[in-house]
Amino acid sequence: VNLEANSVALCAAVVPRGTSAASTGKPFYARGIQTDLPMRKLKGWKMAYQQLYKHKTKTEDVFENVKGERMLFGARRKGSDVLTVAAMGLRAELEKPATSAHEHNGVWWYNARGKSIGFAPNSTISLGSADTSN
Repeated sequence: VNLEANSVALCAAVVPRGTSAASTGKPFYARGIQTDLPMRKLKGWKMAYQQLYKHKTKTEDVFENVKGERMLFGARRKGSDVLTVAAMGLRAELEKPATSAHEHNGVWWYNARGKSIGFAPNSTISLGSADTSN
C-alpha cells in the first residue's frame, strides 16, 4: 500500500468496558490486515493517537497515549473516513520489543525501539526509520 507523506497514521484502543462507548456491544475485531476499512465499523474503539505519516512517531508516543488491552494500527488518506490499511492485536504482543517480525493475529508485527513500529503482510521487513520492504 502506498501512502503519501500527508496521509494520517493512527492508533486506536478498545474503550474499557463500563464506559458509554463500550456499551454499544462487542467491539469490531478482525484477524489479518484490513484494507479499505470504514471507520464507522470501529464501534467500541477510541482514537488514542494520530499524526501525519511523515511524522517521526516514537514507540513511546503510541504506548503512553493508548490505554486498553487491544490496539489498532492504521492509516488513512487525509480527509478520508476510510482506513486504507489497518491491523489489530493485543497490546502485550504489540509492545514486545522486536528487531524481527513476529506473527500475531494473522499479521507480522515489529517494534524496533528508536526505529519503527508497525505491521507487515509477511516476515520480510527492512527496518530503518520505517519498514521499507513492504
